[in-house]
Amino acid sequence: MVNHGPGRKSTSSKEGLSVYGLFQRFACTPQGRNQLKQMFLRPSVELDVINERNSFIGVYLRTDNFNPFDKMVKGLKHIKNLHYVMINLRKGISTGSGKIMGFKATVWATLLAVDIDSSEEQGRTVVKPGIDRDLDRIKDRYDGLNSLLKQVAIEIATTIPESYDIDVNVVYFPQLGFNIAIPLNNARDAAYRGAENEWELMFSTENRAYLKDFRMREMDDKLGDIYGIICEREIEIVYDLAQRVLQYEEVLLEASDICGQIDSSYKLVRPKMVQEDVIKIKGGRWEGMQHLVQENQSHNTQHNSFVPAESAELGIIDKILVKSNTQDSVSQIQSTFMNDLQQLSFDLKQVTGHSLLLIDEFGKGTNEYDGIGLACGVLENLLNREDAPKVIAATHFHEILANGYLKPRPQLQLGHMEVRVHEEPGEAEDQITYLYKCAAMNGISQTIVDRANEIAALSARGENLIAACAVLSAQETQALEDAVG
Repeated sequence: MVNHGPGRKSTSSKEGLSVYGLFQRFACTPQGRNQLKQMFLRPSVELDVINERNSFIGVYLRTDNFNPFDKMVKGLKHIKNLHYVMINLRKGISTGSGKIMGFKATVWATLLAVDIDSSEEQGRTVVKPGIDRDLDRIKDRYDGLNSLLKQVAIEIATTIPESYDIDVNVVYFPQLGFNIAIPLNNARDAAYRGAENEWELMFSTENRAYLKDFRMREMDDKLGDIYGIICEREIEIVYDLAQRVLQYEEVLLEASDICGQIDSSYKLVRPKMVQEDVIKIKGGRWEGMQHLVQENQSHNTQHNSFVPAESAELGIIDKILVKSNTQDSVSQIQSTFMNDLQQLSFDLKQVTGHSLLLIDEFGKGTNEYDGIGLACGVLENLLNREDAPKVIAATHFHEILANGYLKPRPQLQLGHMEVRVHEEPGEAEDQITYLYKCAAMNGISQTIVDRANEIAALSARGENLIAACAVLSAQETQALEDAVG
């Protein structure tokens, strides 16, 4: 499989056009998506591993396991990738919502005894109450600081003469301790410095001076840098708890990976896996994989997926290589045909006897005769290889077979698209089921189908489709008149 990954201008989190890109939305957990991607990029070629995975899925698909399986799938949405959690634990839980979110909505929120909401609000790790008695007592003291500071401020205010007419506050700053906040006078100095100017000036701001007296120093000695003490104690608790958790790192990571394996599993019919290079699919259907070609079902199987079919016998495939039509773009330096040649050249170099090569309309981007010659040359090369891969090629070059350019041989099997014919209708035109009629049979709105039928009829008569599409219907005309009115 050639996976070009994210586009040049897209972020790494956006998956480009690939088989994994179609399936990643079914995985709920980060580790499930990672494992699913690795299974698609590097499918196992060990038959025992594939059968073991399919047996594992078969247990959960049993009817009597439906309810437990449904609950388990819903529960997987809350499982985080513990590999990243363990990395953060080894580094030490730090600030920032990115690391905190690794624990939120998981068992870690309870196991680590971390107050997630308070941690996000304060930008640091906050330990829940009830974990450490000494920490709880210090926090209670810190929470009661406001009333204590208010009481001390009132006491200090009574010592200041009324003639000063100033407001006094006592504030606490982490690392700076307790200070008396006094307004500045016209000289940009503290309006009051104590009865004998014994208060020591610590620092000033735009409109206040912060000073210390014997009361402030006494509070510094008794209470200390209380906020810093709380932070240090919480760091010690979390670090100690992290070391205890890391003792079980191997078991926890294994459990996380198992959740990823379960999350990356899919449902449908179990195929028979064989060593021979075969692809035998009977009654293949889409069922939720409308964007995935049936040939890719063999690759699905090897990453432990069942296939949407009545039955399937599949050989081991080490990779799927695709040569599909290249979209025209003025931003590309090379021509579309040159891009097709480079893509097929890469495929031919990478292909092995266990590979599946899909070729769609190769050679149509150049002169018809050159295209036929190149297509025949590629197919002859593949057919004559001693260790030939499985190849499914689609082409409109009927001349290849009509003129005998590609000789029949046992390893070459031919197929063609079928036309569905209804025997009941009397008119010959009504016997053929065209694409827009298939659309009606598969639930497309009848209005859309009728419009498609009308456009097809206009095209058959050679009329101007642009002019026809520009004509408004009666309903559209009325809606336009109502909007203008």
